[in-house]
Formats: sequence, structure tokens, C-alpha cells
Amino acid sequence: LYEMLTNRVPFDGKDPLNVAMMHMTEAPPPPRHFRPELRAELEAVVLKALAKEPTDRFSTGREMAGALAAAIAEENKSAPVTPSPPMHCTIRLALRKLIRRTSGKM
Repeated sequence: LYEMLTNRVPFDGKDPLNVAMMHMTEAPPPPRHFRPELRAELEAVVLKALAKEPTDRFSTGREMAGALAAAIAEENKSAPVTPSPPMHCTIRLALRKLIRRTSGKM
């Protein structure tokens, strides 16, 4: 999701060990650092999904899917700048797939 929204990975390094250490010790750059037009609600979903502490993340895929749906709905209501159609369609498709996978798994 981070890469879909920013067109970059949250961590990049010289070698896999360096990247793994970054994953464990550093917070990812906020997506709006690269895409200032993104709404704060969408950024909050992404950052919560990438939280270091498991208790700070979404507890289920369904919870994350709901938060994504709410963020996208909010963006559709009031954002003067919307994602380009291909990215927007990609997010919706990913959201639908996530909901299908998690349906009935509560």
C-alpha cells in the first residue's frame, strides 16, 4: 500500500541486512512527504499498518479494510486533489481482494 501510494518502498538500503535493520528500528517516512496531496486519513491507515509494535497495528485485515474504505470515502467526498485513476482503481481492487479474503474469518 505504501509503495502504491508513494511509488517507493518505505525503506531502501545498500543490502538486505541494512533494509531489515531499518524495518526494525526506524519509522517509515510519512507518505505525504512524497505525496503532499494525500489526505491525512489515508496516511494514518498506512502508518498504522506499518507500526513497529503489533498492538499498534490493525488487529485484523477486516479492520484495516474498513479503515481504508473510510479513508477513501472521505477523500472522495471532499478532496480537491484525487489520486490518478489507475492508482485509485488499484487501491479499490486491493481493498476488495482484502475484504474477500477476510470475509468470514472473524
